[in-house]
Amino acid sequence: MRKLLLLVFVFSMLTACDEEEIIVNEIELKDITSNNLINNPIIYESTDVNITVENNSGAIESIVVYFNDEILLNLENDSNVNFSFNPELYPTGSANIKIEIIEKSGGLISKIYPITIHRKLLDVELDNYFFRKGNKDFMIFASAYDGSLLATRLIDSTPTSFVLSTEVDIDLETPYMFTIASRNEFVDIEYANLYTVMDVTRSSFNEFRPKSPRRSEYSKQYKLNTIGFSEDVIIEGSINPGYSTGYDHLDFSFSLIKYEYLNEENTIDSYYINAYNRNTRQVSHMWINDDTLLNNQELNANELSTEDQIEGFVDTTYSDGLENDHTRGLQIRGYQNEKDFKNNNYHEIWRSGHTTIQSSDMYIQSIEDYVLNTSFYKYSHFLRLEDYITNRVGIPLEKYNIPNWDLDFQIIDRQINLTVNGSGHNVGKLLISSGNSVDEIPTVEGKLNYYTWNINFDSNKTSIITLPEVPQEIKNWSFGKFYNSSNLNVKWFRVERYENIEDYDNYLNQIIRENKILFQVSPLFEAKFISNDKYSNFMLDSDTFFD
Repeated sequence: MRKLLLLVFVFSMLTACDEEEIIVNEIELKDITSNNLINNPIIYESTDVNITVENNSGAIESIVVYFNDEILLNLENDSNVNFSFNPELYPTGSANIKIEIIEKSGGLISKIYPITIHRKLLDVELDNYFFRKGNKDFMIFASAYDGSLLATRLIDSTPTSFVLSTEVDIDLETPYMFTIASRNEFVDIEYANLYTVMDVTRSSFNEFRPKSPRRSEYSKQYKLNTIGFSEDVIIEGSINPGYSTGYDHLDFSFSLIKYEYLNEENTIDSYYINAYNRNTRQVSHMWINDDTLLNNQELNANELSTEDQIEGFVDTTYSDGLENDHTRGLQIRGYQNEKDFKNNNYHEIWRSGHTTIQSSDMYIQSIEDYVLNTSFYKYSHFLRLEDYITNRVGIPLEKYNIPNWDLDFQIIDRQINLTVNGSGHNVGKLLISSGNSVDEIPTVEGKLNYYTWNINFDSNKTSIITLPEVPQEIKNWSFGKFYNSSNLNVKWFRVERYENIEDYDNYLNQIIRENKILFQVSPLFEAKFISNDKYSNFMLDSDTFFD
């Protein structure tokens, strides 16, 4: 009777299997029985394979390991086999690893282990607050440039980490795109949010570990009475990280909403207030703190100060020459120390602007005045001049050199054709959106379908975007049903330049990989855009791409 051999087969992965897969097994080979004891693992990374035959009493002539019909290893008079299996050397799809043990007596023991070979796309790690509060049905899917699906992964909850892989045989340098999607659903409304990053390759972008944007929730509203404020002496409302302010023009009361963060501590405990005298055109300011709020103290206009204030202006004569509105907008932000700057904790110390909706040859204001409080440690500002926007560290310039970039786009079914003339940019973005006006929101089976789809791409290489096929799960959403039967609305297309970022791959790895705030990487961002809206109220959309 044939001797019983105990074969220990260790298929130890270097993070190359899903967590559900069995990696280490101890099996008995008796005659030629066959059991699938490694549960058909998906292999997408280099894998160490260890085979040990125990209790053999020197009965082994040789051990032969096959990948399908190809011999990987042939060892004589040895009961231990160790080798590395690199899936990149073999085609994707189903395959078999076969182990043959040839006994000196002439007997043969054979085992076949089915495996599936994939190509690794991304190592993904998402923290607890990556998705917006209230959203559900999280997923990530990857697509080829013709829009066909490469891989889909449902995300049950966060935090989570996993590998996104595909059975499609995509090489290291072939560009593809990946999309993060989620939605918030009510009885008669659905909000779908999608973010697509294009022009990624397996060689240049193999990890995606984004930090969640700051997630705030309403904490408490304070309402304070005022002395000396009126219809002519008013408090300017502002929106800041951690708090926002408002002013009631009827009873002249002041309100402040303080926010708490879900994923970090709100460390702001002093609040900046701007006031404006309509008669004298004087700008003034004051600081209040938590004691002012908790003790319900009145705000006295006599405590307003003009100390440390200087005046400045921006040349706003630039015109894009398009038959649309004339829009200028300026926001200045102050930071009290370097820690606040790095954490993006600013106080809005100036906001102004104007829009005309008349013809393009109408008179436009030639300068935009501002008042700057010089007591802050550091500044940044956001400027909009018609089709030009910039976000920079520092105070505003008197005049800006507008890049000579001309843009156009056209959408036909699921194909978007892009035209860009001019050099110096390296990043492109598209916003596809249902909009906000109830009159333009599509209705699907009686449900209002709000959607936003942000697309990020290499502006120097991409001239055609084919919107991807969506997974079956999204096809069942209201958005998916609308997407399947209608054309989407492109709100705007823009190209961008970042100081200290040389090219698109550099942008992906410095900003997108960890979803970093702009000023953590680059002190200057500028862009030109073209809008599908006749009258566009374009503002800086977010501090991070994934918001």
